Formats: sequence, structure tokens, C-alpha cells
Amino acid sequence: MSQSIRTDIYENYIGVSCQGENDADADNIIRVTFYPRQGFPAFFFPYLNQDGYTSPFVMAQFEVERGRVSMIQCKVWTRDIVHDLNDRQGSCHFELMVSNSSNSK
Repeated sequence: MSQSIRTDIYENYIGVSCQGENDADADNIIRVTFYPRQGFPAFFFPYLNQDGYTSPFVMAQFEVERGRVSMIQCKVWTRDIVHDLNDRQGSCHFELMVSNSSNSK
């Protein structure tokens, strides 16, 4: 996790990070860009079934080595979120593959 996210999570902000699950997956990731920012304001949490609540979102754009499957894990960072790899608490997992050819179906 970058130093800027560490600073932000203690300033009423929830950070998001994404990385490869193991060394080979991390090597396949060239760059991750987050939009609109690498996290969101903490006022979205906790969710208490409030009227008019709108869920926050963060989009992650991955530039990866083509033709390889990469296992990705994204985590949210704040004081109150526990990370447990076995239960996948505080994180999500997905697999990403970009084909070698733009004509592939």
C-alpha cells in the first residue's frame, strides 16, 4: 500500500489497493490506474440502510502482460476493516486475462 493511501485512511478516507496475489501475478501487472481516485470518503460507511444511500465506487484500469492469467486481489483500507485472506474479508479476488490479439473472441 502506498504512503499516500496510508495517510488518507487516517484522514476520513477509505483507500483501495489492487495487486497480484503472488509474485508471478504481480510481475504480470504493469500498471493499475484508479478512477476517479484511489478510494472514497469515509462518510459512505458504515452502511446502515439509510434512505437515499448511494454506494461509492472506484474503477481500476489494469495494464497487464497479454496472454497471461493474473490473479488479482483488491483491498479496502481503513481502521475498521479487517483483512482475512481465508474469509476474503476486506477484499475481493478476480482473475484477469487480456488476449494477445485484438481480433480474438
